[in-house]
Amino acid sequence: MILRGLDEGVFIAIFAGIGFDILSGAPFGIFSLSIGLTALLTDLVHDRIFGENNLILPAILILPATVFFNGLAAFLLIQLGRPMPWETLLTSIILPVAVLNSAVMIPIFLTLYIFNRLLTPSEALTW
Repeated sequence: MILRGLDEGVFIAIFAGIGFDILSGAPFGIFSLSIGLTALLTDLVHDRIFGENNLILPAILILPATVFFNGLAAFLLIQLGRPMPWETLLTSIILPVAVLNSAVMIPIFLTLYIFNRLLTPSEALTW
């Protein structure tokens, strides 16, 4: 979404959410809804705080976006009757996944940025 815009970003996010839904044992739609809302929220923050085409944005937003996505999915699962202790969920799943996502975001984003520049050379990110 940061590289290709809101329309493509939300489409890819919901498509990935459907993949999560198919591969998980959760009720269908939990991850599609969670990742779609996370993509929309990320786009709002992206446009209002950082402006367009910012290279630092992914490193800053990945941690709160991961916590929001996983927290929303867990909240929805709890509301549907799947009990989970929040303390264990937070310390064993959400925070470790957020740290891992933050660690791998920069090399993955830079690789995607290079591929995007090859496809659309007129757009450039700023610091």
